[in-house]
Order: sequence, then C-alpha cells, then structure tokens
Amino acid sequence: MHVTLLLPGALLPREVVDALAEPLAQTALAALLARADLVGDSETAAPAHLAWLAEHLFQQAMPLATAPYAYAALAGAAPARKVLWHADPVHLEVARDHLVVTPLAAPPSDDEASALIDAANTLAAAMEARLIRAADRWFLQSGRPWDLDTEPLSVALGRPVPDALPRGADTGRWNRLLTEIQMTWHTHPVNEAREARGEPTINSLWLHGGGTWSPLKRGAYGAVLADAPEWRGAAHAAAVPSAPADAAPDDGALIVRDALLAPRLMQDWHGWIDAVRRLDERIATLSRSSALDLVLAGGGTVRRLRSRPSDRLKFWRAHTLHQVLSE
Repeated sequence: MHVTLLLPGALLPREVVDALAEPLAQTALAALLARADLVGDSETAAPAHLAWLAEHLFQQAMPLATAPYAYAALAGAAPARKVLWHADPVHLEVARDHLVVTPLAAPPSDDEASALIDAANTLAAAMEARLIRAADRWFLQSGRPWDLDTEPLSVALGRPVPDALPRGADTGRWNRLLTEIQMTWHTHPVNEAREARGEPTINSLWLHGGGTWSPLKRGAYGAVLADAPEWRGAAHAAAVPSAPADAAPDDGALIVRDALLAPRLMQDWHGWIDAVRRLDERIATLSRSSALDLVLAGGGTVRRLRSRPSDRLKFWRAHTLHQVLSE
C-alpha cells in the first residue's frame, strides 16, 4: 500500500530543533525520518502547507477559497451561488504594544454561539451579510463578492493583528461591521459570563478563505483522510472519498494530520512535542505497513521524503534531526 502523509507545522527553526532534540529522539516520527529517503525541498512565499494543498488537492492557485468547501463538508451542501467566508470566533489578546490573535481553547457552546451570532446578525443585515453556523464552525455569507485579501487563521495565530489584517477595496466595509460587532460583544452577557469564569472572551472574528463553491478536478489521490472539513470538502468536490484522519487508509490515500500546526505557530514547543507523541502510534503503524510519501511543511518550506517498510533495516542511513526537521 502507498499513501501520502502531509504534516503541516512539522518543520521548525534550527535552534528549536536543538532544544527539542532529546524528547524528539524518542519518537516514532524521528525514527521514521532518520531512515527515510530525502527527496528534496521546495520554497514558497505562501504558507507552505496551503501552497502544497492548493497544487495537489485543489489544483488551483493561491489564495484558496476554503470556506465553501468546509461548509459543504459540514452541512452536506454549499449554498448555491452564495459567497461564504470563514468567520472564526477568536480572542484578541494585548501583548506589549499590540494585539495578538489567539485561538479559543474550545468552541463556544451552542447557546453562546447562537446568542453572539444573533447579536452580530442584527448588524450584518445592513451590509447584506449574515453569520451562519455548521457544526462548531462559523461562516459569513455575503450577498455579493467582497474584494478582500485575507490571511488564514492558521497563519495569523500569534502574530500582531496589524500584520495580518485584510487588504482590498472592501476593507472599510468589513472593518466597519467588525468594529460594530466587537462593541456589541464587549458588553454581551455571554462574554461577561466567560470573563467571570476566567475564560477568554470572544471579542472578534477572523475572516478568511472566502469564495463560492465549484467542482474541482480529480487529482492523484484515491481518498483524502483529514479532520479539517475544508480538505474533506475539497475531496467531495473532486468526487473523491474522504474520512477522518484516523480512518484506515486505502492505497493511494492522502492523509493530512494538522495537530502540529497550531503549537508551531504559537511557538508552544511543549505542545508541539505532545502533538508528536499523540501521532506516534499512527506513524509507527503506517511505517510498518505502507510505502509513505512524507510531506513536511513549515513557514515557507516543503520537504519531501520517501519511506518504505524496509527502510528501518538501512542502518547506514541515519539523517540527523537538523537535516529532516530544520527549516
């Protein structure tokens, strides 16, 4: 069996690899990479894992309109001819002299989400827009396309907000609406209750990945195994089966395991090691039973390796952690 495993957030700064060398050395990932065949690197100015998925899954140029595909995977179908954006609820945190985008530890409860969305939609209606929800994901539906160049939330995490704000002709429209929503949410009972419990308030939305749904070309993969609904939705749009990342793969499957990405972006290195350890059993099983094409993604680098079950016997091949994990 032959599968492709994409690990966003797997490549680290060299000094971080040094600091994590001891705990990393005990993992199945390190053992696999030490014996794998290094195929090569490619550099991109775009977020590396998104650039790779744009080419190999969506078969489109960046930026990706991921929102309609995520919604379609969660709701069963995308609204016909409607523009959808991810509108992720986030907490903006003060850090020195700027604000930083931080993720919520857990999605808001159904009651919290309904109350905040209702309050926001009272304001959004004036701009022919509304927030909608599918499972625990939030989306903004607009009556017409908005000219906005946005950063995915996965790229904005931990960065100063001014460095990642939307750009484009409709920036003023979105900023006006967002400011009104933030002011309304600031004193909303939902956030007052969260603050009383010591939880981060939901004080902003992160808009990204907007566009309309359209069919995608069928690519090289026979199935897509991923937890993020945008990748499963892209598979459906290409008439390819999809399943959660932990499902048993068939020959020719693409597996996307993105647990390393958030701790990598937040520079939470203890969390990154914990995420590697949670992947260990899955990686060990795959390496014993499958021919693996490994795709390790960092900020602007994609590193490709090839592993075969017999590689564990090739003791003369021993890549260092620097060779395989440093960006």
